[in-house]
Amino acid sequence: MISLTNIGLLDVLQQVYQSVTVTPQIAAEYGELLPSWITVKAVEDTQKIAVYN
Repeated sequence: MISLTNIGLLDVLQQVYQSVTVTPQIAAEYGELLPSWITVKAVEDTQKIAVYN
């Protein structure tokens, strides 16, 4: 999201996916107000996170 914002193409995500959900950690790292089509939601199944780390 940061790279797409830097080149002025964040809206490409919306064009491709209509809506995007990110974790609070990603939203904090982004550091700017998110557009209304980006939803922030905490991960509910933390075991899945452990599998990917």
